[in-house]
Amino acid sequence: MRASCKLSAGTYSIELGPIPGNTTIQGRCGAWISAWAEVRLGDQVIFPRTDFESGVGCFFANGEITTRVEIVPGRADHKITRFPAEELLSDTSPLRPDPEDLQH
Repeated sequence: MRASCKLSAGTYSIELGPIPGNTTIQGRCGAWISAWAEVRLGDQVIFPRTDFESGVGCFFANGEITTRVEIVPGRADHKITRFPAEELLSDTSPLRPDPEDLQH
């Protein structure tokens, strides 16, 4: 997916793409997919292509998941929020919604 937004600093282009994981739902880990993102200001890459997940797969104990990227014009250091995959994906994670809440 590609989108652009014209702001006072110039035109920002955001590109998101898939990272196919396992496509077989009956497979060892079940089916899963992730994504990557890249941001440009004009022709300049200001946030290079970055995977939302790293080290995540069947066994996600050491992996991390990016949940938010904040880009501020004129600053090279972007605020990236990451969580340990175990914290987000485990069945006991307080960050996971209660399945009953999703049914209402």
